Amino acid sequence: MRSLPVLVVVLLAAGCCKRDGGTSGTGAGGTAGAAPGAAGAAATAAPAATAADGLPADIPTSRTPAPSQADWDAAPTARVPTAAPNGCEVNMIREWVRVNCGKRAGVAPTEVTPRGGCSRDTYTSLRTSANLVTALSPRTHCEVEFSWGTAHTMFVADWAPGVRPGFAFQALPATPAPTASAAPAVSIRLPAGRVPVIRR
Repeated sequence: MRSLPVLVVVLLAAGCCKRDGGTSGTGAGGTAGAAPGAAGAAATAAPAATAADGLPADIPTSRTPAPSQADWDAAPTARVPTAAPNGCEVNMIREWVRVNCGKRAGVAPTEVTPRGGCSRDTYTSLRTSANLVTALSPRTHCEVEFSWGTAHTMFVADWAPGVRPGFAFQALPATPAPTASAAPAVSIRLPAGRVPVIRR
């Protein structure tokens, strides 16, 4: 009977009472005290790298989902020298391009019209500013006209094979301002030999 306490001590030292297949006090990943799934929590995706021209360093050649409004709000401004003089800003996320144009010389935009070459994924809106969102593909040459009353500018997005997309705003001839036309002259014909009588 004296050997029983010794036997119990030996069994405890050998680890007969450990749980979870030989682990004690650890989660599946072997980290003490870790809650299930905590070690595998997804990290926030890092923003896409931006090149010196303000465009994405890596531009997909196939269609990707359209960016959200939050994505656009956080997007860097592309370096387009002709944008600021027209009151416009250009952003690009992956292959998607957004153009936002506000007032120009104190005049709010009055129209935004795609003129040709743009993809089917092209959207425009006109409120306090004129907005364009379009998706580019290699060999795209997209033209969209922005208007401020009688002033007009063509936004051009061109993506030639083997080079990065390029953007420009090209001035268009102004629409002539309407002028008040003179009242047509009234001609009165009198019968031959008749002289009008002017009564006083």
